[in-house]
Amino acid sequence: MSKSWHNFWYASFDPAGFITVDNPPVALWFMVICVKIFGLHGWSIVLSSVLFGIGSVYLIYKMVKPTFGPLTARIAAFFMTITPIVVADTRTNNMDATLVFFLLLAGWVLQRAVRKRRGWLVLVSFALVGVAFNIKMLQAYMVLPAMYLYYWVASRQNWKRVLTQTVLATLALAVVSLSWPLAVDSTSKSTRPYIGSSSTNSVLNLAFGYNGTQRLFGQTTGTGGTFSGMGTKASGKTKTGAPTGGTKQGGMKKPAGGAPIGQAKPTSGMKKGTTNGGKPSGKSLSSMPKTTKGRPTCMKGGAGQGGNGIFNVGTAGVTRLFQTALGRQISWFLPLALFGMVAAYLAAYDRKKKWWQTNRKQQDVLYWAGWLILVGSFFSVANFFHPYYTIMLAPPLAVLAALAITSGTNLQLKCNK
Repeated sequence: MSKSWHNFWYASFDPAGFITVDNPPVALWFMVICVKIFGLHGWSIVLSSVLFGIGSVYLIYKMVKPTFGPLTARIAAFFMTITPIVVADTRTNNMDATLVFFLLLAGWVLQRAVRKRRGWLVLVSFALVGVAFNIKMLQAYMVLPAMYLYYWVASRQNWKRVLTQTVLATLALAVVSLSWPLAVDSTSKSTRPYIGSSSTNSVLNLAFGYNGTQRLFGQTTGTGGTFSGMGTKASGKTKTGAPTGGTKQGGMKKPAGGAPIGQAKPTSGMKKGTTNGGKPSGKSLSSMPKTTKGRPTCMKGGAGQGGNGIFNVGTAGVTRLFQTALGRQISWFLPLALFGMVAAYLAAYDRKKKWWQTNRKQQDVLYWAGWLILVGSFFSVANFFHPYYTIMLAPPLAVLAALAITSGTNLQLKCNK
């Protein structure tokens, strides 16, 4: 990507521009910029993730301080800093640290839009979520219900103006979100790379398929076949996001040897049962070590299952976040955060107002609680995701856990009165 504008735009990871990664390119663009400035090094590739991780800690502080004071803001920023999955993720070239930064930036801008009564800032806020969509697709949209709720509850303008701005903000979200996918999908397939892990060579198919519904209901494409233990049902046919056979695929070029894709001879280091440059086919699983249940050992513990595999995210259910697979990474502050969610809301309650009339503190609690509940619910029931995705839970957990410490005392004093 750092050597070709063509590969830079399409997020193609091979020099020939043959196939793309299975995500949009925005986070990778920041990595390429760092590589262009500092050269190709391990540290320069992860530098952008480190910087965005630091920026996320700063945004946590900036969002909490105006409402709850500097002490709560410092505690929240500290909790965000020491959460294990945050520490681990921001040291890698994964895209999630960048995603979290842009979602926090969108929330901070929305907060300012409400307090300054600036309608154009609402559009900017939702447009930033559109940028986040072009980092990790539908994963960015998990915070949208919390943003809509917060704007409707916290805005001090009349409902007609709020409705108008909400519609315009949604349009801004759609335009920014779809700008890159539609630009790619409208390009002739013969002049661009194949969209990796998609089944139809389409970015929108990737967004709503492999990176969309399959995350919730189970994986069926993207790895060359379906695997038991990943929330999928085995079948005689396998789907794959890569082109197969000798038929010509849009945007796919022949390899250097001249043989069509799917007919190239395997390299000397390739094991039996693999095709397409080493990509596993459905038959390649037969050569892997198997467990007593017939699953490959390396895949044991897939989504929705226990085990020690790379897809181990515990057993789906209300207790998943407390299980060993995820609990060690993200759930340290979860009990404290759940207490803080209730304590902070009640501590800010004004008996002189109706129960539905909220103040600024309660509105902010609703925003963070909405983020935590929605994202936490998804990870509790989803069939296919990686443990490091749970960095999405770190911001609300850090803030609500900090509120548990500072608001718990205030609630006790209020009850004593």
